[in-house]
Amino acid sequence: MQNDRNDLPALASTASYQLAEKRAAERVRQFAQNPNPSCLGQEMALTRFLIEEATNQGNLQTASTLLTCLNKLSRTHEGAAIRANELLARSVVMGIFETFLTIVAAEFKGLPGWELRFEAAAERIGTAIEEAVNPSDAASTIAGD
Repeated sequence: MQNDRNDLPALASTASYQLAEKRAAERVRQFAQNPNPSCLGQEMALTRFLIEEATNQGNLQTASTLLTCLNKLSRTHEGAAIRANELLARSVVMGIFETFLTIVAAEFKGLPGWELRFEAAAERIGTAIEEAVNPSDAASTIAGD
């Protein structure tokens, strides 16, 4: 694939980066195995590796700059996950929950004692959704709108 701005090949992943040391390539591979969504996973893995290298070499200014870069990559990555519907807003989850309750009520309505059991289950599920927190502090994800 070609880059429209010039005739240089576009980079698709860290496989395109030539790392001088096998150790460096291994660390990038380890970072890339992070279970986060993958749209910018390779770039974040490489940035983590570079942060580690800069810190180990005592180059704190470079590490600080790379941390800022990682922060920006992470936010972009998370935004892409939200746009791809990999992360849902709490309001969307609550809408799904309400639809689920409507379906369950329609199926069990009329059975002896269904109302009390239905209300108890709805309350427990609703509380679980309200108390759910994502591992990250994503605004507008299930952690909170």
